[in-house]
Amino acid sequence: MHEINIKDLQSLNHSYHENSSSLHIIYGANKSGKTTFLKDFVVKKDYIYLSCTNTNKHIQVSNFAKIISDKFKQKYIQSYFNQFEDILILLDKQTIKEKLVVIFDDFHNLLKVNKDELNILLSYWDKKLQYKNIQIILTSSNIFDKSKHKKLLSYEKNIFFIEDIPFLNIKKKKNLSIIDKLHIYSFFGSSDYLINYYNPKEEFIKNVYKIALVPSSPFFNYGFDYLKENISDISTYNAILYAISKDNNKISQIASFINLPASYLSRYIQKLIDLMIISRVLPINDNFKNSKNGRYFINDHFLKFWYCYIFENLSFLQMKKHSIVIKQIDSSYIKNILEPTYKKYILNLIKQNPVKYLGYNPYDIAPWWDNNNSIDLVAYDEHNITFINIFWENVEVVKNSYKDLQENANNYKTSLKRNYIIISKNSYLKSMEN
Repeated sequence: MHEINIKDLQSLNHSYHENSSSLHIIYGANKSGKTTFLKDFVVKKDYIYLSCTNTNKHIQVSNFAKIISDKFKQKYIQSYFNQFEDILILLDKQTIKEKLVVIFDDFHNLLKVNKDELNILLSYWDKKLQYKNIQIILTSSNIFDKSKHKKLLSYEKNIFFIEDIPFLNIKKKKNLSIIDKLHIYSFFGSSDYLINYYNPKEEFIKNVYKIALVPSSPFFNYGFDYLKENISDISTYNAILYAISKDNNKISQIASFINLPASYLSRYIQKLIDLMIISRVLPINDNFKNSKNGRYFINDHFLKFWYCYIFENLSFLQMKKHSIVIKQIDSSYIKNILEPTYKKYILNLIKQNPVKYLGYNPYDIAPWWDNNNSIDLVAYDEHNITFINIFWENVEVVKNSYKDLQENANNYKTSLKRNYIIISKNSYLKSMEN
């Protein structure tokens, strides 16, 4: 599983244009842009879009059957459809001349009602649907458990992970500078759902106030609502996310911050990972299964903002003492929110076009750290290794950082040819302008 990129999009389109059918799974956290991506993908394609909602099986199956029946101009008889498999049988009965894309969006909601629905779909695909002129796409905000859905192993190459696509929708906002767009991206990510509330005619902090700090705002309880979609008792999860938002990224730091044993937190941490609410990041070349060096980060930009500034200030905000919170945001937003987002965005830029930035295609690119040193990014191939530090400060402020980068890199043992890159805010802006 990996972040969705241009090659993955090409792969999805290539599968569509092939004579054979295909089945794909797109994972992505809640409000990460999955639906927006699919809307763009199905332009000029014949498709059926089925939104899997939190309702009982009878209502869900009936709604699906009606949509499919309408699509093929057939009479809809509600009593014919009682099980999810009835929907698959209905699809199989159709004559499909032009390749049909069938999207089951938020498929994880079906599994809340019946955990076997995914196995039913995969089995029916193997028996029948793979011989139709069809492309099935499932999206999910939960990572499916391969131990319970063993057939998933056959579809490994067709499983993608969509984080959020930087600036996908922010680019639509006119008359905004690159700095403004970075602020918006660090605040919202690139979710249509959130960005539509942003007013580009008003200052950033005024948007923050209206969207996040006013109790009557639909996003005032964003963190609570976000968790309640998939978790019943959210108290411990709230504490963990609050700790991470305050830069307690190691399991020991999280445990200390919320005064609970680290061993007690394991199942909660894993649940948040499975829901793609947080990610576990390891230093480059570390062993994923056995490593104790993992650091945890909140994926959703606005969720991180919410826990960092709203969760701990709910009492102030409820009593309309907004100025206290605004001062806190003003003094720490760049360090707590903007800089980490900026570094994440630079990483994505380099991954999309590594030859442009590195001069070669790396085997891997990721952060690196040990107990005493850290480097924002390390990339390598069979001959070269490149050490990169990224700064929000202007280039004049970071002139001495090149030497610091070299000294830190000396702690990374390698015989490869060493290269060093410093990326400052100025150099980033210049590259964007060009």
